[in-house]
Amino acid sequence: MSRLTRRSTMRALLTLAVEYAIITGAIFIATAVSDTGWPVRVLAIIIIGMRQYALGEALLHEASHWHLSNSKSVNNLLGAILAWPVFTSLTAYRRYHNRLHHEVDIANPRNSIWEEYEEWGLPAQSRTLDPARAFWLLVLRPAIGLTASCLLSIQPKDFFTISI
Repeated sequence: MSRLTRRSTMRALLTLAVEYAIITGAIFIATAVSDTGWPVRVLAIIIIGMRQYALGEALLHEASHWHLSNSKSVNNLLGAILAWPVFTSLTAYRRYHNRLHHEVDIANPRNSIWEEYEEWGLPAQSRTLDPARAFWLLVLRPAIGLTASCLLSIQPKDFFTISI
């Protein structure tokens, strides 16, 4: 198991290549099917979304903790590459994410992320989520890129800063 948890630039690059190959393959297959191939296109969209989540959340999270490479500069470069497609930066992601590790006692109910739901445009814990609001929050808003900009306090300087 320890072999799989060690930092490896080659493994990180291979993972990125495989993820983008899967996305490219799904796009190719979806565009190659005939007009009656809508189930294939729906499946391609689901596959692409899952791989984008892997890139923009799971691998970006690992980059924020310097776990992709033994070299901090390579790790930060990979993190910056992972962050751009999800409309953020590695610096902004780290600033947001580190709050969960260092500033917020998540075991204390008074400090839960429920307090930030209103800021993010989500309903308070006590409110139910009607279907129209759920569709907006969980489908349309992320599809047009509003979720990332609302979740992370992005500043223009963050896009041009790579912390080493």
